[in-house]
Amino acid sequence: SLALADAGIQMRDRVTSVAAGKIDGHYVLDLTGEEEEITECDLPIAYMPREKKFTLLQMDGKISEEDVKNIINLAIKGCEILYEHQKKALYEKWAKEGFE
Repeated sequence: SLALADAGIQMRDRVTSVAAGKIDGHYVLDLTGEEEEITECDLPIAYMPREKKFTLLQMDGKISEEDVKNIINLAIKGCEILYEHQKKALYEKWAKEGFE
């Protein structure tokens, strides 16, 4: 969605996406392929931070309801951070091109 925003395509919100999970009792964000193989659970999400809506929520593995909630909250925080970095990158690019 960052490329669409950069191209000036109007959207309700930019979609950000991360994968989170649980490895050895620890919640982890932005899993690598190797980490996905050893997780107790991996949960990729796609999220619209401004709208506070999911566009994708997928879980592979079995964990407690509490763990699911904690992993989703971690993933949302990750998406919100990513969203701010995307916004900053767009503003900086547009400022260089004379748009503010």
